[in-house]
Amino acid sequence: MKGLEGIKVVELTGYVAAPACPRILGEMGATIYKIEPFSGDEYRTNGPGFGMQ
Repeated sequence: MKGLEGIKVVELTGYVAAPACPRILGEMGATIYKIEPFSGDEYRTNGPGFGMQ
């Protein structure tokens, strides 16, 4: 059993740094619900990250 098991988190963030918090909470056992616009998260259209070309 993890520390945050049973906790539900609604993620309304986007881009790079903001999703880091829900990711950490998810690794600690929380259930994450990501809410996105119908077009999807804008960060997906940016291409490969730094050093990943």
